[in-house]
Amino acid sequence: MESSLRREILFKSLTKQADKLSMTIKVFFMLLTLFSCGSDHNNGQPSTTSSGLVAISKQRLDIAEQEVEQTSQESVSNPLSTKGWKLVFEDHFESAQVAINKGADPKCFSKSPVCLINWWGTEECPEFKTALADLNKCNWSVYHYYNYMDFEAPEGKGVNSFHPSMVQIKNGSLYLNAQKSFYNTRRCKQKFLDPRIGNLENYSIECPIISGGMESKKFEGKTSGYTQEFGRFEVRAKLNYGPGSWPAHWLLPQNLDENGCGWPYSGEIDIMESWANGAEHVAGTLHTGHCDKQIKLSKGFTWKAKEKFYPSLSFSEKKETFYKDYHTYAIEWDRDKIRFLVDDHYIGQVSAGDMIKNKKTPRGGLPVNIPKGPFYWILNTTIYNDTENKLDVNTFSKQEHIIDYVKSYKKCTEEDPASKCYQPEYKNTDALCPGIREYLGDFQGKSMCEAWPNIPISVANCFSKDGVLDTQNKLCLQNEGNWYKARTLGQACTTPREHVGWNSGRPVCKAFPHFKIKKSKCNGNIWESYCIWEKDGWWRARELK
Repeated sequence: MESSLRREILFKSLTKQADKLSMTIKVFFMLLTLFSCGSDHNNGQPSTTSSGLVAISKQRLDIAEQEVEQTSQESVSNPLSTKGWKLVFEDHFESAQVAINKGADPKCFSKSPVCLINWWGTEECPEFKTALADLNKCNWSVYHYYNYMDFEAPEGKGVNSFHPSMVQIKNGSLYLNAQKSFYNTRRCKQKFLDPRIGNLENYSIECPIISGGMESKKFEGKTSGYTQEFGRFEVRAKLNYGPGSWPAHWLLPQNLDENGCGWPYSGEIDIMESWANGAEHVAGTLHTGHCDKQIKLSKGFTWKAKEKFYPSLSFSEKKETFYKDYHTYAIEWDRDKIRFLVDDHYIGQVSAGDMIKNKKTPRGGLPVNIPKGPFYWILNTTIYNDTENKLDVNTFSKQEHIIDYVKSYKKCTEEDPASKCYQPEYKNTDALCPGIREYLGDFQGKSMCEAWPNIPISVANCFSKDGVLDTQNKLCLQNEGNWYKARTLGQACTTPREHVGWNSGRPVCKAFPHFKIKKSKCNGNIWESYCIWEKDGWWRARELK
């Protein structure tokens, strides 16, 4: 009873202080945000390999085998608004007439579809106009090419190609099916010179299994598509399952990176992927890298249908839920981080500056970059050569990947009415804020919560690198899985060094030669006359090179 009363009193106190605290936070962040960075992306022609073929070969995610080290080094940003999200794009895949009655342009349904004939080349395909009459063809283009997502299968050994007939809208849903093909001859993944793309090499599509896929990329003069930078991207779907199944909802950049490095250096955000050998698992992943070093980086998270998340399910239902039932898969993306969610359960976050190690990185790893620029939707069903589950292309049974809707949101601002702002009901809020602490937003990619002195936090104090937030010590931050009480502004830099800004989530302070610093050099290059905080103390910054 005493515990319940205390929680009630604290909650009421929190409610009374929320408005005042929110304003205090806003003022602090306006003062602390010293600069913002961005990059311009230019449209470019696709680059080709020596054989003239460009292929994106997605690597299977296995978190258990990845060497991932997160050092929680994030760049400065304004906190996420607590007002919620405003809807800016949606498709419920209703019939054309229903969509038109709701205000959609009739021309978007009567026009001929655009088909991709490899991952970048397009052509109109009027032969599928009737079959795709209910598809909004202003937003979506459909796939009609060999499915490159084959784990680099040898030439002639492919099993799956995309076909527009596998994209269907019925019963108010989008079906991206997979089934045995109707091709009389088997000529799958054979190279040929394709006059439709300037006699560059392409792959033949007469494969034993065909499946559906589509995207919202903009193709000048053909389809307006839909792209968006930052926000919440959400899909509600029932996944296909069986030998070889690999459904996916993901995002790719509209424009090539400015250095022409291609995939994955401009970023790939996998909202959801699932594979045949893990029915109770789904995964969300960011793929990126360092173009100048030609080193790819990936970081992601898997989600299991555990009893504590789905308590009403039996053991067998728990293992099957991700292909028996509809679930909502989402990301929340800003310039400093990407959060992954399943049914609004928080499953993980990638923050700018997180250090990732793999076989090609330096010993300490490389910091991850959060992608920027407009990204487009991809929804697809892949069937891969699944030897573990003994995929037999001759006895393959039809699989249905059913999508109820896709939605894109942007963060609400102070000018947006509350009625237009959607606030998700996060199921595992303890992952963001423990106990009754209210989630107030983000700072440097870390969750920011109300701190209560009489409710324990994992660690009572935080490192200097984590705190320039609150002069009254009323906030706490999450760092590497533990909760820390935020320090005051004056503790960001050791006296009398002036706090001058942030670099990669660390405070940057004026360095004075006549005051001792713990180390005479630092392991990162910033500015000659400044020092930065590392885990074991203050280091003098080297000259920027």
